[in-house]
Amino acid sequence: MHRENHEHHHHFNYAEMYERSKAMYNVPEIMERIDIREGSYIAEPGCGPGFFTIPLAERVFPSGKVFAIDTSHEALSMLKKHLKNRPQLHDTVEIHHANMIRTTLGDHSVDCIFLANVFHDIEDTSAFAVEAKRILRKGGRIIDFDWNKSEKGFGPPNEIRIDMDSAQEIFRNLGFRVEKAFDLELYHYCIIART
Repeated sequence: MHRENHEHHHHFNYAEMYERSKAMYNVPEIMERIDIREGSYIAEPGCGPGFFTIPLAERVFPSGKVFAIDTSHEALSMLKKHLKNRPQLHDTVEIHHANMIRTTLGDHSVDCIFLANVFHDIEDTSAFAVEAKRILRKGGRIIDFDWNKSEKGFGPPNEIRIDMDSAQEIFRNLGFRVEKAFDLELYHYCIIART
């Protein structure tokens, strides 16, 4: 399944995106529902300015790690700014300038891959699956948090969104076992799949 990158559709305004996310999401509830625990090692490809990176890091702290991965220098420098206010998390978050098909992480180095609003952007899902299986430990999880199809005027264009049923089918076709799928927040769903 090939799909143009978001960059073709619109230029991200990361500061605005961060503020809008703050207003839109109940992050503690999301973290609770997806069961992020202390000590987990999490890869977050497409982390953007780190809206979810910091809450993930707070959950896995002190013995876990979040590998924040993005291709945008601008987004990553914004994440670094946000981290400045949280010196206790400096050892918990590791920043990688890379993409989700070549993450630069070691084999079987993470328990979980957290995708927030990015799965619909992945051009080559097969290449992503190969990389995901390489970096995930045995039985590791992929958490896909993404936009439902909706008539609402914000978020990515409807035609590039993947609805929950189609997304589950893609994961199954890529050789993952879908453990659960549920609506989460007003405009989103969450799929938890395992290797």
